Amino acid sequence: MKQKIIKVLHIITSFECGGAQTSLKRLIKFSDKEIKNKVIVLKGKNIFYDFLPLNESDLLFLDINSIPKLLKGILD
Repeated sequence: MKQKIIKVLHIITSFECGGAQTSLKRLIKFSDKEIKNKVIVLKGKNIFYDFLPLNESDLLFLDINSIPKLLKGILD
């Protein structure tokens, strides 16, 4: 029987070194092979993201650091 791929989208504000970020990193690292994880990060890249067990295509950095940038990003 063919295994079903489960797609999971995680949205997080930033990948600074913190508890939520570390937990998400562990969750992704130890998830089953039939789970396809994708991450949207509202802020830009930083050093911590290098340690994520994901491909570049599974990460999207929106680089939104303020409310005006958020509104501009939504309207574009």
